[in-house]
Amino acid sequence: MWRTWLACWVYACVLAASLIAPGPLWGQFRLPTPNTALFEPGGECRFFARTPGGDWSAGTFGCTRSDGDRWHEGIDILATQRDGTGEPIDPIFAASDGRVAYINTNPALSNYGRCIVVQHQIESLVVWTIYAHLRSVAPDLRPGQPVRSGQTIGVLGRSTNTRTPIAKERAHLHFEMALQISDRFDLWFRKVEPKQRNDHGNFNGQNFIGLDPAEVFLRQRELGARFSLLAYIQHQTPLCTVRIRRSHFPWVHQYPALVMPAPAGLQPVVGYDVTFSF
Repeated sequence: MWRTWLACWVYACVLAASLIAPGPLWGQFRLPTPNTALFEPGGECRFFARTPGGDWSAGTFGCTRSDGDRWHEGIDILATQRDGTGEPIDPIFAASDGRVAYINTNPALSNYGRCIVVQHQIESLVVWTIYAHLRSVAPDLRPGQPVRSGQTIGVLGRSTNTRTPIAKERAHLHFEMALQISDRFDLWFRKVEPKQRNDHGNFNGQNFIGLDPAEVFLRQRELGARFSLLAYIQHQTPLCTVRIRRSHFPWVHQYPALVMPAPAGLQPVVGYDVTFSF
């Protein structure tokens, strides 16, 4: 068995024949809003959006909702600037050099509200950042357009299609760093969910595996130029392993840097052990 890493925290074994704007930038990513309280002692309560009950940990990454029963795949970054009516006006920055992949300007189509997806090439990985609940998208922004790290791409807001609106005081950017599972997601979804709508094609949130952006920012600040996103993914703690008896599937082709090839003499490959973190 030969080991390798897949997906955002996905560990695999191959089976054989059997910025422009001001703000801190310490490495591959920069903060996507002017809020820098994450790096201040005790600043978490001013960085992460609280629940209506006042718990800022619900704005962090992981099983942080509904007493641990609901997964939160990004982080919620609080607004720092407001207009005379109390609405947020923080600019939203591209977290790294990249290309705009997708824009949704219709809040009714998603609980993400207005959102932007940007594709990045980080080391040997294609990484995606997602910016959600926007008040507005930069008027000249278009899919396919290159963006620079720190470039303003929108304005922080509280747009969503959920039954309960986001209150002014909780206005935040929902921000994700992720790897995309499959470039065939839309075709798969139409097959397995023929009666369900998929308004976002391959950019449906179900097609992304998230990293913890706050941890990435903190590690980057600590290590500076020595930080490697690839190494960060490869050294996640394994949780469980799934054996896939198939020699070809999208993940292997999309993230070859996370796949260790079978040694000479152990060909052909007939499947994979894919080991996931939490």
